[in-house]
Amino acid sequence: MTRGMADAVVVMLTMDDVIMLPVELEKPIPLPKKGRRVRHEDGRTWTQHYTRVLLDELLPPRVPKDAIVYVGVMLEDLYPDPKWNFVFGEATLEKRVGVYSLARFFPEQPSKKADPEAQRLGIRRSAALLAHETGHAFGIEHCTEYECVMNGSNSLEELDRQFQELCPVDLQKLAWNIGFDPHARYERLRTFYRREGLDDLARWLDRRIEQLDTGVTPDSADSAH
Repeated sequence: MTRGMADAVVVMLTMDDVIMLPVELEKPIPLPKKGRRVRHEDGRTWTQHYTRVLLDELLPPRVPKDAIVYVGVMLEDLYPDPKWNFVFGEATLEKRVGVYSLARFFPEQPSKKADPEAQRLGIRRSAALLAHETGHAFGIEHCTEYECVMNGSNSLEELDRQFQELCPVDLQKLAWNIGFDPHARYERLRTFYRREGLDDLARWLDRRIEQLDTGVTPDSADSAH
């Protein structure tokens, strides 16, 4: 297993902390030739796969009977339409499937693969992508009310600028849909963030958990003085 594959597995295992449901890893599925295209840009050549083929043909027949959502995580690039350059991922509520690419999140040069900061950034981006696309699979649309992991993003720069966690509205939507305790979810995510060195996210969850425990928000604390 390459380091990139290991990182993908680490993030996939974290999905049970994001959605608070058991996650099972299955054996890899060969990618189809249908919808495959080759891109050339700036001296680079790489392969991309058409999300519609994966979402409409490859994944739906394989959805286990007891699965709520069946997702594919891959290390090859994706495109959602022949006119598009790429997409990070796509999911469909109707078919209960999603496909996500981590190809743009981890460095390709072997000399950079041991860079801890690059690996942390890759894990951070991957966790955000999986939370975002799996939110779509549970019926949550793009968020336009708050800084939220459900905000849309079409580039790495936009992805890095957006907030990494669900806003209060989308958190309640997901909690209602699945039936989990937001406090317990925060605690599990905090453990994951600390383990992976994402200290700023862990500190944010420290404050959020304290607010839930005490009932005191920054606004109410200010008004009390």
